Amino acid sequence: MSSLSDILNTGRQALLVQQLAMQVVGQNTANVNTEGYTRRRLDLSTAPPYGGFSGWEAGSGVDVEYLGRVRDRLLDEQIRRGGADLGYWTQRDDLLGRVEEIYSELDGSAISDQLQQFWAAWSDLSNQPEDMAGRIALLEKAQSLASGVRRVYGELASRRDQVDAQVVAGVDEVNALTSSIARLNVQIVHAETSGQEASDLRDARDHAVDRLSQLMNVTVQENADGAVNVYNGGQILVQLDHSVNLTVSAVNRNGYVTSVITYGSSGGMLKLEGGELKALIELRDGDIGRTMNDLDQFAVTLASRVNEVHRTGYGLTDSNGIEFFAADVTGAADFRPSALVVDDPSRIATAAAAGAPGDNSIALQIASIQNEKLLRDGRSTLDEFYRDSVLAVGSSKSYAAGQLQVEQASMSNLENRRQQISGVSLDEEMTRLVQVQQAYAAAARIITTVDEMMQTVLTLGAGTA
Repeated sequence: MSSLSDILNTGRQALLVQQLAMQVVGQNTANVNTEGYTRRRLDLSTAPPYGGFSGWEAGSGVDVEYLGRVRDRLLDEQIRRGGADLGYWTQRDDLLGRVEEIYSELDGSAISDQLQQFWAAWSDLSNQPEDMAGRIALLEKAQSLASGVRRVYGELASRRDQVDAQVVAGVDEVNALTSSIARLNVQIVHAETSGQEASDLRDARDHAVDRLSQLMNVTVQENADGAVNVYNGGQILVQLDHSVNLTVSAVNRNGYVTSVITYGSSGGMLKLEGGELKALIELRDGDIGRTMNDLDQFAVTLASRVNEVHRTGYGLTDSNGIEFFAADVTGAADFRPSALVVDDPSRIATAAAAGAPGDNSIALQIASIQNEKLLRDGRSTLDEFYRDSVLAVGSSKSYAAGQLQVEQASMSNLENRRQQISGVSLDEEMTRLVQVQQAYAAAARIITTVDEMMQTVLTLGAGTA
């Protein structure tokens, strides 16, 4: 039979549940602007009834059925896959833009402009082959061109080193994240097996996994005990309480030291299908490396072809066999005019024979090198080769910018969907607050009423005695 004490317990349970509901509303409201916070939800159910009066069961109040986060796992997987793509195109767009800036010189100081001025200087000298001033002007153009090539090459090398440093920093961040995920696994399992609520820990772990997915492509598998395993291309990064660190090793490639990433003690090469790390490695070893190789090929071809013709000619000193550019040019980094020409511009050859200072045949021949198809298996002139190399960077940057917009739009849509499901709505929370407040006041009123009823019973009992 239901008693006043049963009703009192029902009211007391209702007060406790509504206090918990108020705490949930307060937690959600307090974290409305907290990054990575997932809205908490409290689901209630009818408590099992007490024994009824003459077979009737009025119930025993309210109980908590579920307290936890509102999360869509399928959406989480989509966001993590999209995060790898977004991270890849974000890095690629940013870094290609920085490479493109190296070539974007103003006021005629771009290499393409300097190259045109170099050819024009040879043409001008052919008009006055006996003129010393024309030789000095030509030498100045050659030095400007060489300086421009070395500057661009040096900035590309510096950018490559910066990207390599970003690769190392990215690996350190990956290791920190996987270690954090493994540690959170332990805390979550311990909390939940002890009957505690671990939403804050789960939020922290999901935030770490989301960031990890931006750095590299990962897949996540949650176990029955609440721990997650994280994989990259079939390789385990996190398994329960254990994380596998990535290792960075320095190796020499084509004359410069670069970083190679392997899996922990296994030594297997890291396999990347997306993410910021993939973009960094591709930029370092692909785009920037190819651009530097193009600049090396440009410098060596220009120097060797001009020297080939220049050696056959004679300057004002009637000397020949002289290199116009340094004979030891092996690439863009050491591209420069020869010391003999710099020391004495009269040694610049214009004539095909000694004692013929008015002969301009060599100067004309060198000027015509501009039109020779020397590169790409006879398909490109020096000017075209350099222009195409620069255009390739610009084209890659433009494509990356377009892809980035696509990925940003896709991710924005996914994040909006997640926000609708897991984000905090102040309007909803305020509505819930009013409901909780009214339910709490009603439960308090029940307890007050039952207390009055008990006092009445006690009074009746005293009167009977």
